[in-house]
Amino acid sequence: MTATGSPTPTLTESGALPSGVAFTDNGNGTASLSGTAAAGTQGTYHFTITAHNGVGSGFPQSFTLTESPAPVPPPPSRPPALNVPPLLALFNGLLGETATVNANGTATVVVSVFGIPLVVATYDTSGNLVSADLFGIAIPNWVWSL
Repeated sequence: MTATGSPTPTLTESGALPSGVAFTDNGNGTASLSGTAAAGTQGTYHFTITAHNGVGSGFPQSFTLTESPAPVPPPPSRPPALNVPPLLALFNGLLGETATVNANGTATVVVSVFGIPLVVATYDTSGNLVSADLFGIAIPNWVWSL
């Protein structure tokens, strides 16, 4: 808000502001709101800023501030198509698989037989094989490429 007059008006705020948001009279006829509203303070806030310079009565102006909830971050994106080595592709095709995208964007693929994990493979965010275990034993990646 900006107010003009002689002498230069002082600005004061009355009413409610969300926690974390502060009113400041800049001392030059202007005022500002600054800060970050605290979590959980969404809603509508009504407040008044009054300009007064000691001459006559003050001049009030009403304002409404609407605080919206923080946006929800999107879920992690799926990595690109997995680059499955031939031997792993054979297991996947014969037995079926369950794929999970982890919070960091990597993927874990589990091939099971009667609910018992046979192969657990992990892929990076580009879809490249990072590691694979057969019955819980780490197998070097070059074996899967045979």
